[in-house]
Amino acid sequence: MLETALDCAKHGATLGIVAVHKRPASVDFGRLLTTELTIVLSMGYPTEIFDVTDDIVKNWEKYALIVSDVIPFDDVQDALRLAAPRERPRRSSSRSDDLSEHPRTSD
Repeated sequence: MLETALDCAKHGATLGIVAVHKRPASVDFGRLLTTELTIVLSMGYPTEIFDVTDDIVKNWEKYALIVSDVIPFDDVQDALRLAAPRERPRRSSSRSDDLSEHPRTSD
């Protein structure tokens, strides 16, 4: 799972690790250097889940702000394509009118 997440991470992404792996995980940081990936570790406690769940139910509008896309389960292949890293177009000019040829997509 970790390797898949690292392979799919977009430039500037944040990877949250919220579980402990039973075996040490090897990470090729040289390969990740150009992605400028942020890795965040988190540890929770069994009693927190009830507080968090209650808060999500009560304040769903606040949490909806962090959801970028909602995709039906039947369209899981579309979700994987959306999450996959994209090739960025190479630009040889810095003129602003050239940027219209390659509209920026949301990352």
